Amino acid sequence: MQGHDCTAGLAKRCGLMLDADGEAVALLKAAGAIPFCRTNTPQTNLSYGCSNPIYGATLHPMDTARTPGGSSGGEAALMALGGSILGLGTDVGGSVRVPAAFCGICGFKPGGSRITRRGSFSVLAGQSGVIAAFGPMSPEVSAIAECMAALTTIPTLQHHDATVAPVPWNWGEYSSTRKLKIGYYVADGFIAATPACARAVHEACHLLRQRGYEVVPFRPPMVIQALHLFIKLLTADGGKSAAEHLEDEVIDDSLRAFVQGVRASGSLWKRQLLPRLMRRKGKHRTADLLEAQGMCSSSQLWNAQAHRIHLITLWEQAVQAAGIDVFVTPAHVMLPPPPHVIAWSGITLCYTQIFNVLDFPAGTVPVGHATVQDEEDMPSWPRQALDDAFGSELHELIQQGLVYGVQDDAVERLVRDSSCGIAGLPTAVQVSPSFPSLL
Repeated sequence: MQGHDCTAGLAKRCGLMLDADGEAVALLKAAGAIPFCRTNTPQTNLSYGCSNPIYGATLHPMDTARTPGGSSGGEAALMALGGSILGLGTDVGGSVRVPAAFCGICGFKPGGSRITRRGSFSVLAGQSGVIAAFGPMSPEVSAIAECMAALTTIPTLQHHDATVAPVPWNWGEYSSTRKLKIGYYVADGFIAATPACARAVHEACHLLRQRGYEVVPFRPPMVIQALHLFIKLLTADGGKSAAEHLEDEVIDDSLRAFVQGVRASGSLWKRQLLPRLMRRKGKHRTADLLEAQGMCSSSQLWNAQAHRIHLITLWEQAVQAAGIDVFVTPAHVMLPPPPHVIAWSGITLCYTQIFNVLDFPAGTVPVGHATVQDEEDMPSWPRQALDDAFGSELHELIQQGLVYGVQDDAVERLVRDSSCGIAGLPTAVQVSPSFPSLL
């Protein structure tokens, strides 16, 4: 915003006042919006927490022992408390959708070419392997639609940003009452959703069936491979861009694991020896992720980008074969955890990250609240969830590398610990259309 700095939680950017509004802000102002405050984000915006050494930590509005999510956690917390009706966030892996889900509001990530990002700041400027997008957040879906309409108005776009598709918001599709075929899943093969998050999906599907929609289970293809690509593409520079911005900065606790990981990613220990040790212990998910991150050569980067295009094609073919119009999935593996968990559990964003890899639009909407029963069902997680989702095929899918079985790794332990005391917290689902005409 003009006359304000944009720090991304970096002290070196304090006081660097902007000469003009970012173009998305300018478009909203032209539509009558009145910006009245800015809200907190994590340092570098590369975290699903919401703390930095400049402004400190934003806490969950319903449980101050937990995070509101991130990176757009300040927006979500403010709206959950009734302090605003509309905000904008940036989403490269769930940074709009996850805090919205955690705080019980709505968040939407459009496709990457829908909203101009000109005039914005990113510590990963130039990174295009995983598509980041601006997205609106609001307590009401209708406000998100109005915001999207304002940001995709053709007369204003024509002289603002040539990289944005000149396609207006499709009010006809948005208001349509045609009965869609809905595909759902609660276990993606990477990490199964916890009972509270899975129950939210089943409840939403039950309500949709009652309204006459056809709802069928859907098995998402090649999720593990897609999420390895997510890590590879985001760390293809070996973390150099982020490290340069963090030079001489106090590192926030929520970012320590990321910084340590990328700094050591090129070492023999981290890239080869440690993954071998993890596999011997049955920790295949951890081993694969360690091998995926780190600096790539140009040819390796191009191969990864070609693999991403191939995965998009596989998804499109699977969607067409099943006749799916819309997906309903968990918004996250678990409900909001304590802040200290954030640094070590970034891979639990798998349900949102997949739609960044695919560049599919996706949004989250609240469904209800967690119950004591959700907590009591945790001892059987994730084994029961995997058995329910994959049945007699589970062992074969694990052998093929298409599903991770029970790992009993650090992340699963953190998820179990974080799922104590969740009763009353908001639950949500993620919704993603399989067609681009509207969004």
